[in-house]
Amino acid sequence: MQTDSFLMPAPAECFFPGDGTAEQQAVVEAWARRRALQDIGERPEVPAADLVEQAEQAFSSMMSHRDLDALAEGFRGELVQLWTVKRNRKGYAPTKEEIEVANRTARASGAVGAKALVPRLVRELAAKNEDILDFGAGPKAMHTKDLRRRGYRHVTAYDFGKNVIEGVHDRKALNYGYDVVFASNVLNTQSSDDMMNWTLNQLRSAVLPKGKLIANYPESPRKSPLTTEQVEKKLKARFKNLERIGGTKRAPVWLAWR
Repeated sequence: MQTDSFLMPAPAECFFPGDGTAEQQAVVEAWARRRALQDIGERPEVPAADLVEQAEQAFSSMMSHRDLDALAEGFRGELVQLWTVKRNRKGYAPTKEEIEVANRTARASGAVGAKALVPRLVRELAAKNEDILDFGAGPKAMHTKDLRRRGYRHVTAYDFGKNVIEGVHDRKALNYGYDVVFASNVLNTQSSDDMMNWTLNQLRSAVLPKGKLIANYPESPRKSPLTTEQVEKKLKARFKNLERIGGTKRAPVWLAWR
């Protein structure tokens, strides 16, 4: 960003303990800035995207992703407060009605769990020791539970609004990065173009460098006003590689790589 507030130094307590180097501190700052912007629905606008990716790669090689949040929490909190002003001025956050539309589409039966296409592809493409995020898991997080029963040890369930249940979902799940993120019957429930952009930015931000996203765009229930081609164009703008790996022409399943 080009504003002075974005370039402010991080508070000392979020640096590495002991003899943290300037390079390590820069990594913490870059990571925290990106997460702070993502938290409030902003697409991170850093000077160059490849620099952030390099920082993330360096960071992930030094520590586990569950340690990252603890280190960056202080700086991230300050940035969230700073950027809330920007969001209120010209940014976007889902309305109560948009959240309710998405929440009401959650399924308790039918194409869920072992029957669902996207989780089946997750089982084919993800290793059992990888960190996996079930984005838009639904109130019962059935896909998450099914994957865990099958031996996938690190599966996190995330949702928002009234779908969040204590002990089932991790409210801070988007503070971490994952090797595999999947969104089963999620994109079709975004009821505006702004909400679709907001959600796609969250998905992209949750995928670690060299990680992958698996997402579908079913025709029913389709609350989104966007065509399949429009959604695919948005995905291509956010990921290095994208291909269709299942579904139909009108209701595809995509595999995207950071």
